[in-house]
Amino acid sequence: MKEFSSLLARLDRIEGLKRKKLGVYYFRSKAFLHFHEEGRELYADLRTTRPEFERYLVTSKRSQELLIDSIEQYLGPITCS
Repeated sequence: MKEFSSLLARLDRIEGLKRKKLGVYYFRSKAFLHFHEEGRELYADLRTTRPEFERYLVTSKRSQELLIDSIEQYLGPITCS
């Protein structure tokens, strides 16, 4: 899935995020973001200020932008390394 590959590439460039394995990211040594499929849909689970993960549908480019916006709200303006 080309859109997913470009999302991962974008996430890989965000300063402070560490990819532990494909689609699994940590921030400050805590699980922060991971992806999974349910049927034909792709989801991201993001942990910010709550102890539990928040689920985002990220199948479309627009929904991926919403995920990036949520990450930016938590981390502040995103700087890429």
